[in-house]
Order: sequence, then structure tokens, then C-alpha cells
Amino acid sequence: MTQRTYATVLKELNLTTFVNADLRGVDLSGVDFEEVNLTGAILMGANLQGANLSFANLTDAILRGVDLSFLNLSYAILRGADLRGAILKGANLSFIKLRGADLTGADLTDANLADANLYGTNLKGATLWRAILRCANLQGAVLTCADFGNADLKGADFRDTILRGVILRDANLAYTNFKGAWV
Repeated sequence: MTQRTYATVLKELNLTTFVNADLRGVDLSGVDFEEVNLTGAILMGANLQGANLSFANLTDAILRGVDLSFLNLSYAILRGADLRGAILKGANLSFIKLRGADLTGADLTDANLADANLYGTNLKGATLWRAILRCANLQGAVLTCADFGNADLKGADFRDTILRGVILRDANLAYTNFKGAWV
């Protein structure tokens, strides 16, 4: 797959910026968005297969139902982003900032969320099977009915989270902090 630059895509779409851009259904496969500002962008239905989103700013972006499987989103900023029903299987989300994002019903099976900031994130009904959340910050997150089966939660911070109906079967809970969590 040939890597396209964000500048090439801007020219193809006759845009000057991706901030608040409506990119619904656009083929963005293979585009290198490293360090690109996509604040407020609407990406529902966009094809992002093979794209690089590491260090990208996706604050308040709308990625509802988007397939982000196996993508590199390490160090990206997705504060307040709408990721309801998104598919993030096997994605690299290490050191990502998801504070206040909505991942209701998202599929994060086998995703790497090591050292991720998920403070106040909504993960209601999300699937995190075999996900890596070592040293992740989940303080104040809504985790109702989330499935962390076989997940690596070593050193994760679950203080003040809502854990009603959460599945932790065979998860690594070594050094995990549940102080003030609501069951």
C-alpha cells in the first residue's frame, strides 16, 4: 500500500485544514496523519486502513463505528472524542489521551492501552478482551458491563470508577488500585 501524506489528501479534497473537516466516507487508507490536527473532524464511515494516527490531535472528533483495527494511535489526543461502537482490535493506543471520550460499546480486543489516560472515559459495555492496560489511568471512568477478560491490568488505576457488571475473569490485577470504586 502506498503511503499518502496528509498534504496530498488536503489537495485532493480541496481543503486547507482538517480541523472540523467533514470526512465522512472518505478513503483515507494509508495516509500518514502523524502529528496532524484533526480536532472536531467527522470521520464516520471513513476508510482509515493502514493510516498512521500517532501523535495526531483528534480532540472532539467523531469516529462513531469507525474501524481502527491494528492502527497506530500511540500518543494521540482524543479528549472528548465520540468513539461509540468503534472497532479498535489490536490497535496501538499506548500513551493515548482519551480523557472524557465516549467508547460505549467499543471493541478493544487485543488493544495496547499501556500508560493510556482514560480519566472520566465512558467504556460502558466495551470489550477489552486480552487488552494491555498496564499503568493505565481509568480514574472516574464509567465501566458498567465492560469486559476485561484476560486483560493485563497490572498497575492500572481504577480509583472512583463505576464497576457495576464489569467482567474481570482471568485478568492480571497485580498492583491495581480500586480505591473508591463503585461496585
